[in-house]
Amino acid sequence: MISIRIAALSLALMAGSQASYAAAVIQNLMVEYRKTPLGIDVAAPRFSWQMAAAAGERGSRQTAYHLIVKDARGNVVWDTGRVESASSLGIRYEGRPLEPATRYPWTVTVWDQSGTRLSAASWFETGLMDPSPSAPAWAGAKWIGGGGEDLVLYAPYLAIFDLSYAITIAPGSTRASFVYGANDSRLMDPNKNLFQLQNAKDQSYIKLELDISAVDGATSGKAKLHVYRAGYKDTDSAATPFRTFEIAQEIINASNKHAEHLVEIRSAFGQITITIDGKSLLAPAGSASTQAPPAGGGFGRMAAPNSVNLNPMGAGGNYLPFGLLCDIGFSVEPGQNASFRAVTVRNSRAPNNVLFAEDLAAPAYRGLFPGLVQPGSGRYSLAGGAKGLFI
Repeated sequence: MISIRIAALSLALMAGSQASYAAAVIQNLMVEYRKTPLGIDVAAPRFSWQMAAAAGERGSRQTAYHLIVKDARGNVVWDTGRVESASSLGIRYEGRPLEPATRYPWTVTVWDQSGTRLSAASWFETGLMDPSPSAPAWAGAKWIGGGGEDLVLYAPYLAIFDLSYAITIAPGSTRASFVYGANDSRLMDPNKNLFQLQNAKDQSYIKLELDISAVDGATSGKAKLHVYRAGYKDTDSAATPFRTFEIAQEIINASNKHAEHLVEIRSAFGQITITIDGKSLLAPAGSASTQAPPAGGGFGRMAAPNSVNLNPMGAGGNYLPFGLLCDIGFSVEPGQNASFRAVTVRNSRAPNNVLFAEDLAAPAYRGLFPGLVQPGSGRYSLAGGAKGLFI
């Protein structure tokens, strides 16, 4: 009786083991590490799968596999045959060239350590397989996107940019200004800014005024760049500079004060860094003598001497950005004469693509500042209180 009971128990264990073993499956079939992916553009995609043993099963392992891939018509495009290998990850396709926009069913058969076969099936779809517009898969399709005549710059939303312009103050004159950041719509509606400002048109702006009135040849006679901010905060003044920078005589002096000078600014969320003629030898008026700024820069570091934050909300990328490009233009006071050219707005990020520039040498000017450009002159010319802004 005891032997019979033992035999019965052994049979029961064997039956349980076979039942568990039969429950092993092939799962997580993937192509390019995704399940049933769409739009694959890889010429030799990689296949992967997992063999999952039943709960409690020990020692299960793959000893061989067999992959078959078919096209949409049922034709075999790749048959590996039986491959003696435990590999089941990143098996690279080596069949006939895949066709574009085609669904490919595939199956994998696996043999385990006891010779039992396990199979599973899945599929993947290819994309166009060729980025060239002349590829047959495109069938004459055209790219959807902007052309040369389409708007590539929306100034009211541009918070990070590089801006440059060349300025020449005429003999007998001492100052002229470039304007940007004008007419931000948020500063014209009290419900759209925290200071509840409601500026009229052209009452909110940032103005960079080059002032050479003190340049007389003396050591102390330095040119200045006055930075005005108007209409951005209730404490702003259109008559008092927000910041004044002294310009080293190495850049502007008595011999070249009426020559052309290139002003460049890099603006990020209202924090601007200024160079003149490619040099950063500027410092806030009344500070120590001008020096080149330290290497580096950026958020979280000490601001360079040639930098100023014009954003009334604070500094850094986690503040509401003010000091966007918005409207740009020029300004000269009565009795003053100056000219500008090479006004250029670029993307700050590489490759620094040009977002705005005008051809001022064309025989007929049809740009943003009518009346400021004489045909073929190559310059915007301003005299006696003239101003120019655009939207």
